[in-house]
Amino acid sequence: MIRTTRGQFIAVTVVLAVGLLSYVSLNMTLLNLETTVNTYYEMTNTADIFSEVMRVPESQIEQLLSIPGVTGVNGRVIQNVKFDTGNELEKSTIRLISIPESGEIISSNYIVDGKPPAEDNEVMLLEMYAAARNLKVGSEFEVVIAGKHKKLIVSAIVANPEYIYLIEDEQSLLPDPAAFGVGYVTEQFAQSQLGFSSSYNSLVFKIDENIDEDDMINQLEKKIEKYGVIRLFKRDDLISARMVNEEIKQGKKSANVVPVLFLAVAAFIIAVMIGRIVKNDRITIGVFKAMGYSNLDIIWHYTKYALLIGLIGSAAGMLSGAALANQLAQVYTDTVFNIPILIGQVYPQYLALAMVLGSTFCIAAGFWGAKGIMEIHPAESMRPEAPKTGRRIMLERWSVFWNRVSFSWKIVIRNIFRSKRRVLFIVLGIALTFAITLLPFYMMDAFFNMFDEQYGVMYTMDYTLTLSKVVDESVAFEIGDLVDADVIEPIVEFPFEINRGWKSKIVNILGIVDESQMYHFSNVNGEPIPLPSEGIALTEGLAGLLQVHVGDEVTISSFIPGRDDESIVVTAIVEQPLGVNAYMNIGYMQRTLLDDGFVNGVVLKGDEIDAGVFDTVEHIKSAESLTDLMKIFEQFTTLTYSSIVVMIVASGILGFAIVYNSTIMSINERKLEFSSLRVLGFDKKDIFKMIQRENMVMTFFGILIGIPMGASMIDTMMKSFSSELYTMKVDSNPSIYILTGVMTLLFVLIAQFATYEKIQKLDFIEALKARVS
Repeated sequence: MIRTTRGQFIAVTVVLAVGLLSYVSLNMTLLNLETTVNTYYEMTNTADIFSEVMRVPESQIEQLLSIPGVTGVNGRVIQNVKFDTGNELEKSTIRLISIPESGEIISSNYIVDGKPPAEDNEVMLLEMYAAARNLKVGSEFEVVIAGKHKKLIVSAIVANPEYIYLIEDEQSLLPDPAAFGVGYVTEQFAQSQLGFSSSYNSLVFKIDENIDEDDMINQLEKKIEKYGVIRLFKRDDLISARMVNEEIKQGKKSANVVPVLFLAVAAFIIAVMIGRIVKNDRITIGVFKAMGYSNLDIIWHYTKYALLIGLIGSAAGMLSGAALANQLAQVYTDTVFNIPILIGQVYPQYLALAMVLGSTFCIAAGFWGAKGIMEIHPAESMRPEAPKTGRRIMLERWSVFWNRVSFSWKIVIRNIFRSKRRVLFIVLGIALTFAITLLPFYMMDAFFNMFDEQYGVMYTMDYTLTLSKVVDESVAFEIGDLVDADVIEPIVEFPFEINRGWKSKIVNILGIVDESQMYHFSNVNGEPIPLPSEGIALTEGLAGLLQVHVGDEVTISSFIPGRDDESIVVTAIVEQPLGVNAYMNIGYMQRTLLDDGFVNGVVLKGDEIDAGVFDTVEHIKSAESLTDLMKIFEQFTTLTYSSIVVMIVASGILGFAIVYNSTIMSINERKLEFSSLRVLGFDKKDIFKMIQRENMVMTFFGILIGIPMGASMIDTMMKSFSSELYTMKVDSNPSIYILTGVMTLLFVLIAQFATYEKIQKLDFIEALKARVS
């Protein structure tokens, strides 16, 4: 049986293997990634709670350690400084973090090369930044602190659990290792050079594992409130932790959906194949029944064919998936994230489950396909099955049309209308192929669209400047005038905790000027709206997280000393593709949450802006340009393209298997018909062309059905994959549907030409004889 159907056997086995490969590899990769991250946290004693404060004296560390439930406290000095690139047009920021001089170090570094700083001018550099800047142990570089150049020597290359995903802040989203890095210096150097004598501006805590983190955060907030708490959050709210957790969460969704899709298609093909084989073996099955074999004996004979597909496909998928899992995990730890270790384990439960899933699907499909055996009666089966009665199809009654159709096309149309089950199978298979192929194209389009919407439509400034301290609004305009900007808008941005019932979230609230030319908002329906003059506008993801609607009140808790909580009405919910923020009118925000007239940032627009002047202007802490973001985005798309190619190849295998198997089955069933056509003068090329025309017609209808099917899958995926960090919402782009249609057609043509050899080798004389599979 396998010898006569080896092409189909291989094709459906590959589909099954790909499904189980994705099941095993995705699940084991994500589990390895999760285990690796947790192990990394334990190895480096990563903090449970983080706090940013204005200034806390060293003497308070011991008092904080005495709080019940707190098992460790480190004070740190953290400040961003300029890395001297030697090129005025190239910006690079390095975040200097002090290393505690004594006691247990929380969130310690993983040293890749070198040793901890022995002198005050030595620094341990984060591995990704060192690689991007081509710095090694012993290299020297300069940073600019308060306008003065300081030479630092690299004593070690390290990794740190707080910077698994190396971005400066939540607004960056995409890593650029050459533009932002982290360096660890001695406490003595940080306190003396950064202006924090005998004090810190950051605290990290380890707490007892039995203590509730939220309760502890409330306790700590009351304890350190007087030191000017800017932010207080747990490890899961760390940007790196959120990015890793989001990747694992989304990956698990894919791991549950993709394999089932492939297994279902493989099972359906097997059921149809065995059903056709049983039909061809009708006479022989009747003989066996007459000899005393039971229905179950004969059904089991054909089911063994399906079981063999299941065993081979499962073994291939299982082994290749296990081998691929570590490679994928390595890509995550080395390329996507920065994790110096990898816990690569093989999880037997996934291998066993893959084998059970593959075998179960195939056995069930085998039984379903062979169930027709029960309807075969020995006496009736001794004679060949009577051919189907040919009837005029509906189109033949439309003589105006039918008389103009060529003879060969009439055969094609009749075959399509008279083989409804086969046609339905192929059309649905092509529709499914179209829908699955559409997904990666959509994801690529959505990815580009999210970036364009964020930085081309919503944000239209050329530069965003973050100031080192709060200044009067007039200073912001003076800075804009200095760099020759056409449009200057001051902004104010501070972290606040937004509460609604038991739900809360710490986010940055941005104060924007009236009728801003840089910030453009739209509601959840995509309609442009102005920023309300009062109240607060939440991004769609944040509103969903807090479960609030327009008109609801939220409580804003401030980390600024002496500020009370404020209840503010949600006056708008706005679309924001990337990141999570809240927006307020700058005047309203200053009156309710801050002080009148003070800002800490400025956005600029203009063709003649001289970015080189930024370094000479006092108060500018950092400058971010749209051009820099575009460069980062282009680098980041390389990995995206790779994953999309993998998905397209997988959907191509699916489409090939469906079309190839159905075409081979069609050829086997119609040998008598083709023999008659040869007698009428058709050669093998004419027959191949006729089958090709049938497949093209079915491809056309398959694509038509695949369009709404794909749109439905996209809608489901969009809702499933959108999170508080990003919102996947993109208008249907006709070009991706056209491209998907072309790819689907290509898959069909490849499968079609793979069957050409079958036509060439077809023995039309043998077709008149009864055959047994």
